[in-house]
Amino acid sequence: ELELAYELDQKDSRVLMELDQLYKKTGKTPRERLDFLELHKEVVLDRDDLTVEYVTLLNLTGQYQTALALMEGRNFHPWEGGEGKIPKQYVTALIQLAKEGMKKGDLEEESCRERRKITFIITWGWCTREWENSKKQKTAMKKPPQGFRSR
Repeated sequence: ELELAYELDQKDSRVLMELDQLYKKTGKTPRERLDFLELHKEVVLDRDDLTVEYVTLLNLTGQYQTALALMEGRNFHPWEGGEGKIPKQYVTALIQLAKEGMKKGDLEEESCRERRKITFIITWGWCTREWENSKKQKTAMKKPPQGFRSR
């Protein structure tokens, strides 16, 4: 019924959000959900909560730079139930980009820049307490590898 409702009014972002949540609960893969939302990207960007789901799917499918660019280019507004979702996705994208940089041997430029951004986010208090205490955070913030030089 939600699919029919959305088919009848493809500009209704609320119905699109609910349809995506239905797809999530019924086991559609992140790639399938992302492909569907990309067909309706203009409508996706009408709502912060739907945009957060879109960003999450970008991160889940390894499109960290695209997710980061979208988050940095948008002013998200707080909403009930959405606390901490954007900072979590922001940090996820930064950590994954830093990991990619380190795998490529780019320990000076990219990794250092990404680590600084993560430090600022933690300093500003944007991270959830769960993330602050997590293994991801401890791994991301440990001392750089031997031979690492900041410019």
